[in-house]
Amino acid sequence: MGKNKNSQKDTFDTVSTGIFLIGIGVFIWLNLDWWPWFLLVVGLASLPSSLARDGIWAGLQGMIWLGGLSILFATGTFWPGILILAGLSTIAGAIARPPIFEKEKPKRGLPLSDQDEDDAAQADEWAAVEDDRADFSTTGRKARDSYSRPPQP
Repeated sequence: MGKNKNSQKDTFDTVSTGIFLIGIGVFIWLNLDWWPWFLLVVGLASLPSSLARDGIWAGLQGMIWLGGLSILFATGTFWPGILILAGLSTIAGAIARPPIFEKEKPKRGLPLSDQDEDDAAQADEWAAVEDDRADFSTTGRKARDSYSRPPQP
């Protein structure tokens, strides 16, 4: 499964490179100013690989900011436009929020709730299972060259 995921990322990286080269070709063909529209090309080119690596949230954020800044610099309407970009970025963040931001973190110094304690216990169990998997070779015997972990408190 790891190889399939890496080959998919490589495919998206190749697509990103193709989009970048097409964007540069369009610059040359249409004799466009380089500076503002270069940001748009970088935003479009980074979209497939950031979608593959970090998900839709990172892809949207990069595209909104790089594409939006290119339009603002090209039109010269930086001040009101930056507010629009911030609003679009906020809306995109609310719609396509990454999972890391969905879990509520406990406050410092406060005791954990029952649900938080259950989640921590489950995470410890999963870590132990992953450690056990790492300790065994493909034949099922314990690997002789496995690393030793310090005792946990």
